[in-house]
Formats: sequence, structure tokens, C-alpha cells
Amino acid sequence: MGRVIRILGGGSGGSGTGWDGQVEFRADLPITLGTPAIGDIWLVESPTTFLGFTTYQSGLYIRDFNNGNLNDWRRLNVKVSFTDSEFTVVSTGDNSKKSKLDLSLISTSTTRTMTVQDKDGTIAFLSDIGLPALKTKSGLVLNGAFSGNPKKTAPIVFATPFPSANYAITLTAHTQNNTTFSIDYESRTATGFIINSHANFIGNLIDVTWIATEIGEN
Repeated sequence: MGRVIRILGGGSGGSGTGWDGQVEFRADLPITLGTPAIGDIWLVESPTTFLGFTTYQSGLYIRDFNNGNLNDWRRLNVKVSFTDSEFTVVSTGDNSKKSKLDLSLISTSTTRTMTVQDKDGTIAFLSDIGLPALKTKSGLVLNGAFSGNPKKTAPIVFATPFPSANYAITLTAHTQNNTTFSIDYESRTATGFIINSHANFIGNLIDVTWIATEIGEN
């Protein structure tokens, strides 16, 4: 008869993860006499490979003996990692109602953690909470685009106008020789605005980046 093992965590290590400790490879499992204790369960995160072949699998290992070597440990036939196509939650009252996870948007070699808040509630999607639509335009103006006397200005004309002139403008000047300019804007309309350098000599101005952001309603 097989042996049923219920993994509760805690054990002598008490990691709170469902096992008593974890290492990267089987060879890293501790073999000190008496520590960990017989019956402790550890997670081996990565398989051991040799010449392209897997010699020891990852997974959960239980210490059966206390002889002070790796043979004290035995791998449990317990799955601890599931693909998003395998993991499905079904309703207790109607098993035709299901929920699944899709992890395809996570970056390669990246683990994302979802934290549950300490309160009851319903998960909402962006389409549910009515966030305003964020509309942004941006660009870069080189020194040579400025002209005028006694102050140099540069016009910004949007390829596609905003619905109105109700948008915020952020300007960042890049200079050389430790020079500063009081860059700001004027004549803001739905179709664009004018960058004002407030200076006649702008030889030390390299360029100006601009961002125009409108917060509208869905």
C-alpha cells in the first residue's frame, strides 16, 4: 500500500511555504546528522543534469534516514509546479464554471507575485473601474528649430489635434557648459503650443523634449 503524505509546512524548519526548506539542486540538500529531522520535507528547485540528461529531478524530497549522506533523501511524487494550461479553479456548486490564469505576458525568466489583501472584495478589471483615458503626445525640438528676436521660440504643431486645449505640458531642456534656461510654453491650443526659451542667445541649448498629456473621460 502506498503512503499518503499531507504537506502542511511548519515542520522543524517552519518556512511557511508548505515545506521545511529549499535548495537549488539535490546535491545541496543538508545531510547533517539529526538536522533536518527524519520526516522533514525540502524543495529542490532545479533538476540536476549531466551531458544533457536529467540525473535527479526537481521537486519535494523527504528525509527518510539519518545516515549523513544524500541517500537519506527520497523524492516524493508530488507536483509543485503547474503550467497555466493545467491549473483551473472550478466552482463548488457548478463545475462548469471555471477560472484559469494566463501568464503569457510575463517577461522571460521573471516571476510575478500576486498579493491578496487582508479583506473581502471582488477583483475588478480596468474596464470596470472607469479610469480616464490617458492621451499623450511627445517630441524633441533641436536648437536649430528656435528662432526670433529678442527671444527664441519654437512652434509645436500636433499631427493630430487634441479635442481641446485642456492638456498638461512638460518641458525638459538639455544644455551644455552648465547653462540654464527658463524654458516654458505659451499660446497653448488644441493644435499645439509654442516653446519659449526666454533668451536671445541659445548656443548652449542642445534640445528640448516635450510631453503633452490630456486626461479625458471614457
